[in-house]
Amino acid sequence: MKHYLDLLQQTIRENWDEPALSDYRGATLSFGDLAREICRMHILFEEAGISVGDKIALCGRNSARWAVTYFAILAYKAVAVPILSDFTPSSVAALTLHSDARLLILDRHIWKGMDQTSRLSLPDVMALDNGEVLRSASGLLPVALSRVDRLYEEQYRQGVCPGDVHFDTSTLDELCIISYTSGTSGSPKGTMLSARSISSNVAFARRLIPTRRGWRVLSILPLAHLYGLMFELMYPMLSGCRVTFLGAAPTPSVLMEALREVRPYMQLVVPLILEKIFRNKVFPALKREPARTLMRIPVVREVVFQNVRNGIIESFGGKIRHFIAGGAGINPEVERFMRRIKLPYTVGYGMTECGPLICYSDWHSFADGSCGRVVDRMELRIDSSDPEHEAGEIQVRGDNVMLGYYKNTEATDAAFTEDGWLRTGDMGVVDADGNLYIRGRCKSMILGPSGQNIYPEEIEERLNAMPLVAESLVVGRRNGIVALVVADVDASRRTGDALVDYVRKNCDGDCTLGNTILNLNHFLTNRSQWIIGGDGASYDIGYGGLDHVIASGENVNILVLDTEVYSNTGGQSSKSTPIGAIAKFAAAGKRIRKKDLGLMATTYGYVYVAQIAMGADNAQTLKALREAEAYDGPSLVIAYSPCINHGLKAGMGKSQREEQLAVECGYWQLWRYNPALEEQGQNPFTLDSKEPDWSKFADFLKGEVRFASVAKLYPKEAEELFKAAEDNARWRYNNYKRLAAQNWGVDPELIPEELKLRKDQI
Repeated sequence: MKHYLDLLQQTIRENWDEPALSDYRGATLSFGDLAREICRMHILFEEAGISVGDKIALCGRNSARWAVTYFAILAYKAVAVPILSDFTPSSVAALTLHSDARLLILDRHIWKGMDQTSRLSLPDVMALDNGEVLRSASGLLPVALSRVDRLYEEQYRQGVCPGDVHFDTSTLDELCIISYTSGTSGSPKGTMLSARSISSNVAFARRLIPTRRGWRVLSILPLAHLYGLMFELMYPMLSGCRVTFLGAAPTPSVLMEALREVRPYMQLVVPLILEKIFRNKVFPALKREPARTLMRIPVVREVVFQNVRNGIIESFGGKIRHFIAGGAGINPEVERFMRRIKLPYTVGYGMTECGPLICYSDWHSFADGSCGRVVDRMELRIDSSDPEHEAGEIQVRGDNVMLGYYKNTEATDAAFTEDGWLRTGDMGVVDADGNLYIRGRCKSMILGPSGQNIYPEEIEERLNAMPLVAESLVVGRRNGIVALVVADVDASRRTGDALVDYVRKNCDGDCTLGNTILNLNHFLTNRSQWIIGGDGASYDIGYGGLDHVIASGENVNILVLDTEVYSNTGGQSSKSTPIGAIAKFAAAGKRIRKKDLGLMATTYGYVYVAQIAMGADNAQTLKALREAEAYDGPSLVIAYSPCINHGLKAGMGKSQREEQLAVECGYWQLWRYNPALEEQGQNPFTLDSKEPDWSKFADFLKGEVRFASVAKLYPKEAEELFKAAEDNARWRYNNYKRLAAQNWGVDPELIPEELKLRKDQI
């Protein structure tokens, strides 16, 4: 088995002038360019005091620059620590510290999202795109960066040539990657992978998934995950392929366009993508005439199947040799049809702890419903007395298996059996031919009332196969089984529209059933409706209309973009303008408290209300919008919205950061009021804001011209107004705390006297 770095240097030398890495609709680097960048970065690492075995964290969106940096780290014999760019900035900082990284290389927007405390805790930090020094804890990084170009020219006077590409491949046992798991079964753990694990994965892929020089791969999966890293970057690159990075979010329109342009030979997919194509496009088309009639003729049916197969391959660029699915099983109906039309697909199985491969079979020999056979240099066993028929935990050992979890001996010990086999946590069976069939997760298995083992994944598979179901989640609860089912909105709309259209065309006015369907048309498709307005439409002249709408009880959603001023008409003061802020008709700073529109709306008791600030907590923002959409009744969501009339000293480009600062200092509070919780005996009011750092309040005000100008023009009044603004913010926050602390669902008359609060205690 060759060291993966041996393959890297060989590939670079043999494909020097060939394209290697491309950003979609961006620049392309050749294998020679990759070599030159690696040599340059090695000089930088050395000058910055990075030693062999040191950790270097890498966090950013998929890009050619990311790939170059990653290969440079590995070729230097440092330890790469890829971190998912979708993690919060604070999580990125925490994982960097946990890994003991000497250097963090990341996208600028992640750095900009970090608070000062997180930044000061980090080691040396560089920008991924241009190498700009963002922080230098050691003091060596800026010096190294200033010297690297001169040292590069001195060392490679004739330029880097293929003969200069030489990497240390003396051992396969050294640590080369610490990959942090996504934390689906707990907090993220740093999985330590050796060069042996990576090399074994690459060797197997090169043997069983043959490639040719120049073939193209479109990278859409996160490179911080081993699945995408191994099969969308390392394996194809080490085979002389050209990798193109999508960069943007893989929406259907963007992805399809990129596939047509890149024309990849292989595509990694999640089963849901294939299922949606067949269930929403292929199957309905085959049920319509003339396809329905043609399918009854055996010879013609084969032609139809071939056309379907060719059509799918063409939609993916026309060059696809095989689809590789992973992460979940494929719907049996869809799988049978794909096999019937001879679509080149296979389903693999693996985990981060195996770098990632455990099982895989070529599509020619792939057994339906399985996830292939155990790969080269690996062994697999089922912890069961009857592995073919009775599911047991899947356990593995071999070259692919991790060294352990970084700085977590307890988790490492728990991950292995006494005789050295890795516990996968998955349940499965193996047939006589060695094909593995996943049954579910150990921890999710439900013991039925008669003692039978029930695997939620199998029920979810059946539910997800239903025409109008998008996803489902099955859990055991109170000696029963509960399923959360998410409707396929697009399919529901299509079905509802088709039904209404059919009724209108085929039913006369006397058809009772047809008339009933038309009268209930609005129930067939759940259409999302939002009313969006600002201060005037919500706080002031339009308040009567807003109040009328929410008082109606109708299922309508309202989003208020709270700019705290009439921003669209010149910046007049409104009932949303806070104390101390300058605006038209409040030139010396407003002297009256801001109206609490949200809390007023909660007094109805049947209106969903939330206050959000996307820049402060995007998860809370998304949760509030989803809850508002799901709530069967009126919803009011108030979003803090910095605008040009605020006069942000940092500029409107930092508006998201301004929202974060507003919440951190207590100027703006995040909360949700969900009447549905009251029906469950729970407090409907949830305070999402943490305890503010009130020491930052004054600095926040000074960062906006609408407040700072008051201090400049009216210094005596400003001090009083700013104190009033802070006092008002504290008053509101304390009120929200009281609401969140209510003992909801308990009759006050049933509370013992000794537990009741006296008026003087409140």
